[in-house]
Amino acid sequence: SVQNLPGWFASSFNYPPEKHDSPLFLAIEGACKGRIYVNGRDLGGYWNTGPQKYYYVPGCWLERKNRLLLFEESGKAPKNTKLHSLPEGPAGA
Repeated sequence: SVQNLPGWFASSFNYPPEKHDSPLFLAIEGACKGRIYVNGRDLGGYWNTGPQKYYYVPGCWLERKNRLLLFEESGKAPKNTKLHSLPEGPAGA
């Protein structure tokens, strides 16, 4: 991969319907600034300089099989990006 150039990063994940009651959050690590897409929907922007660490993924957007896309403006790979089920929300993490 070419560093310092904008790029797309894609991943997929399963999320069984019985888990849709538990709030799901995305934590992006390793990337710098860009946009988040879940199943073709724009979840919003991220930036590693801001105070926000977790991004809420609405349960109504989720299916059994899901697609996560990140557009990274700087080209830095989001190597430690993870999904977290946080029943208490980010404050309880």
